[in-house]
Amino acid sequence: MEKKKKVNLIVILSVALVLTIGIGVTIFLLNYNFGDMPSLQVVRDSGKFYLLASPNENYQGYRFTFESDKESFFIDTKQNFLDVASVQVEYGTEYKISTCYLGENEGGNSSFSSPISWTASRYLNSPQIRIEDNMLKWNKIDGASEYHVYLNGKKNVSLSEQYSLANIEGGQYSIFVVAFSKEDYLFASGESNVIETQIIHQFKPLTKVSVNSETYTLTAVGSEKLSYIDVTIGTKTYKCKVESAQGYTYQIDISPIYKPGVKISAAPSQIDDYNIYLLEPTYAE
Repeated sequence: MEKKKKVNLIVILSVALVLTIGIGVTIFLLNYNFGDMPSLQVVRDSGKFYLLASPNENYQGYRFTFESDKESFFIDTKQNFLDVASVQVEYGTEYKISTCYLGENEGGNSSFSSPISWTASRYLNSPQIRIEDNMLKWNKIDGASEYHVYLNGKKNVSLSEQYSLANIEGGQYSIFVVAFSKEDYLFASGESNVIETQIIHQFKPLTKVSVNSETYTLTAVGSEKLSYIDVTIGTKTYKCKVESAQGYTYQIDISPIYKPGVKISAAPSQIDDYNIYLLEPTYAE
């Protein structure tokens, strides 16, 4: 009889324990709402990276967790997005990121989303450009390896924080600069401020002029690309179209206008109000 009472007591205690565990598990499952798993993605917009969770108005907020080989942390927000620029991540490091909905208390949170892999990235800051003494200059951009200088839409590359405007063709220009990096996790900056300006190009004198009296060929050596050269024979000047050659050496057939014993000189032609020549001509040797 005594033995039977002990068996019944064990059964009763076992049932009570099972019921208690079952109730606890039920409460745990109800509190954590495993069915409300959010989705998560990384989006780029207006030069920034955002973490975007699927919205759910039944919760109080959102928790974004970050985990790398070096660190792990989380950030709670009221919004369903997070500007990554506001997070102290190590750029170039791969993170596993997930999110969950926040309930009124810890027990009311949803389950976490499936983690996504993301290498911490950012956009380079945009340069601020200015013109000083015919030189385009800008501030150094952290992380930039080169700068693309756009002159009326044409790209030129600079490896430093300046670009000479002295040797470009004269005219009206719209200028801006974009910073670039060779690192995959550093994205090109937005455009700098735009400068609308007028460039006056003054041609340099020809370094040497000679005439072959047998072939009546004038050879002019310069230091830049020219389209026209003014050839003066005596007191009369002729505007001659030329094609640039390697080394900026130009040859002109002057046989129709050649006069023996008369001084001959040459100089770059003024093309328009933006491309001018103000110095003395170079005389033939």
